[in-house]
Amino acid sequence: MVEMQQKPIAFPCREMRGPMLSVLSPFVIEKNLLIFDVPVNTQHSIKQIKNKVSDMNRVKQSVLMLAVLSLMVWGPTANAQNNPGDITLGGGLSYGEKFSELGLQLGGYYVLNEDMRIGGDFIYWLIDSPSGVSNTFFELNGNFHYLFYQENDITLYGIGSLGIHYLSSEITFMGMSESFSDTELGLGIGAGGEYDLGSIKLYVEPRLFLTGFDQFQISFGVRFTL
Repeated sequence: MVEMQQKPIAFPCREMRGPMLSVLSPFVIEKNLLIFDVPVNTQHSIKQIKNKVSDMNRVKQSVLMLAVLSLMVWGPTANAQNNPGDITLGGGLSYGEKFSELGLQLGGYYVLNEDMRIGGDFIYWLIDSPSGVSNTFFELNGNFHYLFYQENDITLYGIGSLGIHYLSSEITFMGMSESFSDTELGLGIGAGGEYDLGSIKLYVEPRLFLTGFDQFQISFGVRFTL
């Protein structure tokens, strides 16, 4: 019987603090690589997976840039409305700088007065995983908006966010599996802009989270007032 040769295989892993480290803790991390031994005859399929993930990331980044540019050039056609007591809901996409991935966002807010709004948002991150790894990443944030500019159809505002950031990961390899999970408090600051088109509002919101997933993210989408 021929003995199967073993060689070390390295997967790229991003520099992350907090909950990210608990997912990677069972493995060796050297120079941002997740390293473990696998049979040499599996290296080709692993390389194909990594190349496919890299191509998907480039496509997603291109789509994101086109969408953001579309929001910036869409001209004003209506008057901004922020009436006390209004409830606004909506959704869109988010892009995380550290994840280099897209997420699905749902959220809304309640208008307290002409200068302040409170609300929340939920983001489910679409994390690409190599074969044998199943990941779940999401965040639930409470938000405060301070409106500092409201002219014609444009509203600009500052954002303060406080939320729960959660991840879980199940890794299966060579017939063995292990799962991990972690939850951290996410504190973020940012700014936002809305274009009021009458029946809907387009929005874009860049935020920087100082804790939790600890990354810069930008979200964009559509909202409507009930």
